Amino acid sequence: MTRIDPFSGSNYLEVINNNKNCEIDFPDIIWKKISIDAKDLCIKMLKKDPKERISSWEAQNHPWFKTSNTCEFNEIFYDDRELLLNYLLNYLE
Repeated sequence: MTRIDPFSGSNYLEVINNNKNCEIDFPDIIWKKISIDAKDLCIKMLKKDPKERISSWEAQNHPWFKTSNTCEFNEIFYDDRELLLNYLLNYLE
């Protein structure tokens, strides 16, 4: 959505640790125009425990994919949205 890794850190080791621990960061400078629904979808897809993670069916039916008025539609390339949907359909289940 922002083309920035959600597992940010001040150095390489911190990024790796945040990734391994699923410690997600949404800094305002990057995410301020991203909707609450978009952030919610990210959080649900990036759960560390696969049992807690959103299913591909749930993800493709998430409100973010159903909304037509969010700023993400203007700022995210259509291909990115299609790539994410294809990933959800083909790889998560």
